[in-house]
Amino acid sequence: MQLNDTTKKTIVVLIYIILITLTAGLGTILLWLVGHELVAKSSASQWPTTVATIDKVRTYEHKDRYGTRHCPDLGYNYAISGVIYHSNRIEPTITTNRYCYATRDDAENDLKKLLGSKITVHYNPQTPSQSAVLIQKPFGLFELFLLCSGSVFLYLGFKIIKEAWQRYRV
Repeated sequence: MQLNDTTKKTIVVLIYIILITLTAGLGTILLWLVGHELVAKSSASQWPTTVATIDKVRTYEHKDRYGTRHCPDLGYNYAISGVIYHSNRIEPTITTNRYCYATRDDAENDLKKLLGSKITVHYNPQTPSQSAVLIQKPFGLFELFLLCSGSVFLYLGFKIIKEAWQRYRV
């Protein structure tokens, strides 16, 4: 079966469209993930701070491909203008090996020591009941990998668009 020139050109254009979608799309998604992570880290960082007291400690199970970990869920109270508020929001959510434990007993024994401890929390000045304990998670290798690979895929997507535009300009 012999393909005419129009059919060949259509097939090549479809291949370009698929390549553009895959590379530019993947690049955009990876860069969005990096941006989302950075925004999540700084979501409450602009809020004013106050001192809070840890008044509740418990653990929750986090399951992933590495197994089950027991992560802390800390409750704390703080006062703004004489009104006492209670929260347990931690940014970003703690599910890493750095803060979680292999066994529930280890987690609970360690966490009990935190009851009554003072911590710094950020609170929303417009809605003081909204607060967060910010954990400074460094920009790690995973974020760097996402940033680099996203940039490469986005660059390749634009190179393919440029090539297709120059080759098949109508």
